Amino acid sequence: GDDRGELTGQIERADNWSGHECGQTMSGLRRSPPLSGDAQCNTTAKADIVLLVDGSWSVGRVNFKTVCNFIARVVSVFDIGPESVQIGLTQYSGDPRTEWHLNAHPTKASLLHAIANLPHKGGNTMTGLALNYMLENNFKPNVGMRGDSRKIGILITDGRSQDEVIRVSQKLRDSGIELYAVGIAHIDENELKSIASDPDESHVYSVTDFEFLPDIVNDLTINLYNSLKGSDDEPLGAPTNLVTSEVKQSSFRTTWTPPDGTVDQFRVTYSIAPGGPPKELQVEGSVTTVVLENLNPLTEYVLNVYAVVGERSSEPLRGTETTRDVIQQQKPTSCCWSMAPGVLGASVCLTSTLTESRSVKLSHC
Repeated sequence: GDDRGELTGQIERADNWSGHECGQTMSGLRRSPPLSGDAQCNTTAKADIVLLVDGSWSVGRVNFKTVCNFIARVVSVFDIGPESVQIGLTQYSGDPRTEWHLNAHPTKASLLHAIANLPHKGGNTMTGLALNYMLENNFKPNVGMRGDSRKIGILITDGRSQDEVIRVSQKLRDSGIELYAVGIAHIDENELKSIASDPDESHVYSVTDFEFLPDIVNDLTINLYNSLKGSDDEPLGAPTNLVTSEVKQSSFRTTWTPPDGTVDQFRVTYSIAPGGPPKELQVEGSVTTVVLENLNPLTEYVLNVYAVVGERSSEPLRGTETTRDVIQQQKPTSCCWSMAPGVLGASVCLTSTLTESRSVKLSHC
């Protein structure tokens, strides 16, 4: 409809984040442009978003501030207000606690101030209890939820839940709430997938350490923007048929089939599985195959390929590939002996730990 907008700019990595630098080059590729701080989700679509944030002892105070910085970067791209996007936040551990409801902060400045001053709670990781609390307390009309808004819940956790999560997650999704899950460090990815809405590729995110949270801001924000737009816009066709080939110790080729219609660019992300920091690159819309270079040997990589038209991105085409192991260079082997009197020849048996043994007959010379 005509109330839909676009996501302009890209997400800036905050100066006080120790983000991971890629340090890798691609054959025939051009890198993504530098991140800027001008990103805005220009849409008048209404959305009620509740953040469910793990505040357990395992997070720690220093890492909790990193999580708060991450949250600030995600929400800062949206137009905050009673007629656009509202953000509520509940912190949980042993028992959940509403930090503020959906209608508590009608301006972006007020919301960002609250995030910057959010205190760390402490306790155990009871995610199932927290999800149920969010359903019964945060998505309610008397605390700001609007009937004509899109409902989105975002779980941010650093560990496995100590209680059951599957049934209450299904109850949330059945209530029309779209769920995202962000896991950090010692998480169970299958648990995150059981919580989040489908498809997993756009609703589940995991990083191996808190310092890598900035690396997922861009993807998460783009997919949240797509959720806000909803199904009123014609969905952008995704690439299909991901194939990997020419697999070597430090590189492999990936090829895909483009969707119907014109594509401006393809965005390719790849990361070490599971949960490694993602690297991102862009290729022209006429390119459907690239070689990824300078990879680690004997390492599994997760790939995502997105079609991009303007500021819109498709759902990802996902695949995996494992690079080959390093092969030690074989060296020639020599041996010598003295022939006993009257012996006309000898048989030498060569045995390798990798291949079958072979016998070589030698004549006396």
